Amino acid sequence: MEYVSIFHSQLEFIKLLNYNIIYNPHKNLILFDIWKNKSGLGVGFYGFGILYVFVKFSFSGIVFLSLLILFRKVKYMSNKTCVLDIGHGGRDSGAIGNKTQEKNNNLTLGLKIGKILQQHGVIVNYTRTTDKDFCNGSFDVNEDLTNRIAIAKQYNPNVYCSLHNNAFNKQAKGIECHCFKFGGTDEKLSRSIQNNMVSALNMMIDRKVKASNFYVLRLFDKTNTDACLVEYGFIDSEEDVILANMDKASVAISKGILEHLGIKFIEQINSNIQTINNNKGVDFKMEHAVFYFTERDFSVARMISAKLKDCAMYCRNGVNANIHTDIKYVKHPIFVGGSEYHDNLNTTNCCGEHDYDTALLASNYAKTL
Repeated sequence: MEYVSIFHSQLEFIKLLNYNIIYNPHKNLILFDIWKNKSGLGVGFYGFGILYVFVKFSFSGIVFLSLLILFRKVKYMSNKTCVLDIGHGGRDSGAIGNKTQEKNNNLTLGLKIGKILQQHGVIVNYTRTTDKDFCNGSFDVNEDLTNRIAIAKQYNPNVYCSLHNNAFNKQAKGIECHCFKFGGTDEKLSRSIQNNMVSALNMMIDRKVKASNFYVLRLFDKTNTDACLVEYGFIDSEEDVILANMDKASVAISKGILEHLGIKFIEQINSNIQTINNNKGVDFKMEHAVFYFTERDFSVARMISAKLKDCAMYCRNGVNANIHTDIKYVKHPIFVGGSEYHDNLNTTNCCGEHDYDTALLASNYAKTL
């Protein structure tokens, strides 16, 4: 379906709930197509509180405006921004568990959170979406932190959230949030996230909100950005709990951020992200399938497939856009090599910058199966 409206540029098409939506965050324009692929009524919001009701004809795709009334501005037109700082990466593995490395857990969690925030209208930026560090030469932790904060600051976000796993003595357990100091909006953000995590993850110990002189938090002091650092569990003592509750954690942290930004969390949006949406007629014929980039990735891809009861495998032939159409029937896609895939939140991405990075990510993931 194509729409003709007074704005032709920069329109983005997204799917939300059971509607088709056209959303233009630059002009605060949003059109809900109530009956997908049929003629009928639709509603649209524009600017600071104007509701449009329009009639749509599916044969031409032309939208006719029929009614204009005042209405309150909807939450989806949020101009709020968030930077998710995915801790560690590249040559910096972070803490190491029996099955996984912290850097990979942080990335999985961060991408899930970002997807939920975006579905609620938040503009999300990441410090990284692949397995990389931020050093030009040999790895230096100070250079890495300085460069990743420079990336975060360029977006001038409302919220900065750094994501980590904890580690100590293989006995300590629990979840905690850090702010630079008590008494300000940084603390409010941290408490909002901590409270939501404690509520959702009642199997994990509440280690409270702490004021900490962390470099990444200190650099946001006296700025317009509210900053916090999340420690989601101890990878050296409760790794299985961390992995089993990744979805719950992503929802809880997202709720905390949205609550702080004054945006209502909508459960139905999240349920459509996290589960199979049978109302949309999606028929998942395969539980798992592996999509590998080139023949060089076949061996590690086959290792994963074997662990998943010889699930289907598809080669992308070295072209990122070459994704087999069967992917729409796969509940849990696993991508090995090439660019990561984020259209399905259940996707596991084992995509490194080089072949050997990909092989390491894939083999580490296979060990968890």
